[in-house]
Amino acid sequence: MPSVFDTIAAIATPPGLGGIAVLRISGQGSLALLYRLFRPARPGRGECEAPFAFIPRHMHYGEALDAAGERLDEVLAVYMPGPHSATGEDVGEIHCHGGSGVTAALLEAALTGGARLAEAGEFTRRAFLNGRMDLTQAEAVAEIISAPTREGVRLASAKLDGALAREVRAVRDSLDALRIQVTLSVDFPDEDAELLSRPVFMSTVAECMSAMRRLLAAFERARLWSEGAVAVLAGMVNAGKSSLLNALLGRERAIVSSAPGTTRDYIEESVNIQGLPLSLMDTAGLRESGDVVEAEGIRRTRDLAEGADILLFVLDANAAPQPEEREFLRRRGDLLREGRLLLVLNKLDALAETLGPRIALEAAKARGRALLAEVGDTAAEAGAFDHVCFAVSAKQGQGVDELSSGLGLALRRLDGSGGGSGSGGGDIAPNLRQAALLREALRDLEQLSEALAQGHPPDILGVHLEAAAHCLASVTGVLDNEAVLDSIFSSFCIGK
Repeated sequence: MPSVFDTIAAIATPPGLGGIAVLRISGQGSLALLYRLFRPARPGRGECEAPFAFIPRHMHYGEALDAAGERLDEVLAVYMPGPHSATGEDVGEIHCHGGSGVTAALLEAALTGGARLAEAGEFTRRAFLNGRMDLTQAEAVAEIISAPTREGVRLASAKLDGALAREVRAVRDSLDALRIQVTLSVDFPDEDAELLSRPVFMSTVAECMSAMRRLLAAFERARLWSEGAVAVLAGMVNAGKSSLLNALLGRERAIVSSAPGTTRDYIEESVNIQGLPLSLMDTAGLRESGDVVEAEGIRRTRDLAEGADILLFVLDANAAPQPEEREFLRRRGDLLREGRLLLVLNKLDALAETLGPRIALEAAKARGRALLAEVGDTAAEAGAFDHVCFAVSAKQGQGVDELSSGLGLALRRLDGSGGGSGSGGGDIAPNLRQAALLREALRDLEQLSEALAQGHPPDILGVHLEAAAHCLASVTGVLDNEAVLDSIFSSFCIGK
């Protein structure tokens, strides 16, 4: 079984060709191995000069040597003694050219020199075991690597900085203070030491529950930044949904034809809107159809529209709204009220040929606002529904940037940040494992509140407090559960 005292080595950069690759070494044999693998370009000269020695945390220029001691590559090497290193142990790195042959030969030389190949996530695991980071910070390393967007990186980076750990630790400290009072009341029932007054006790528990609910709400919002939202393009046949999909993607993805009913099944593509991953789904046009395949596509359109995070309902700006369109919108009044329904009047270029560009734009938006007011049973005041009503020409790209901005605003409303920047949940967003433990702790505190209300004795209160504190300790890794650690760090890449 691999030992935590072994010197480990791995290529810390992704496989394949690249300008730079990094061999990382960690363990008590790191310095000796570095001397074996690295030869400085300008060693000491003359009998009076001392032999070469690594200066901690300084880059040294020289040559990497293969397993036979032959020159392999022109490299930079650095030595970082523990405990002030990434893993808390002695760490060495050699930065070589990023060819697969070079990295394979360098890693072979390290393994021949006495290191063993690091397991997945073993460098980060050692950092955790050596107290360089808690478990939430260790998990944040993997989350930063896998984050699909800049906002996802920002959220993970905040956890790497210890924001989540500090919040959880504050709650746990409050519970520990209550546990002390409960323990005193149980152990010394006849002494003056008494349990906190019931109002103070209940107030403290309520504050802890509120903090955990905030974290769980942030988890739900942050899921958008990791998994992405779904935006469905729906509308009557030949409204230009496929053209709009292509315009939003910036490339030709969907087949565009003047013949109605071209799209019979949905097409899904990913796009990044203001840092948020978004799945755009082009769907079959709405109409009555005797074609079995098209009818199935229309049924799927209605189902997808029901489950969409955001609905882009596309109309032809040159035609009056149809009864089917009014009915479809009327059934989705909840999306409209929540700002998750965007009305897109397409083919603005054709309308401009008749009315002129400026009047066409104003006329299209006025028609859209009136329709939304009608189906939403809301008086159409000046400027009403501007934030969800857009006039575009998917064919010419006119208004598409404005629509993208509107999509970004709708996404911000989804995650609770309104029109501002950021995730809306602050910088503290638990992952799935952490959220599960927080929910369990919250349930324990809810049971504690019920026990308090029913006047249960202190020993019963202590059981619930102990269970909640145990869950919170597991969030940050205070409890050393080997199976949990194996599960977490096995998901890391080799070299981290």
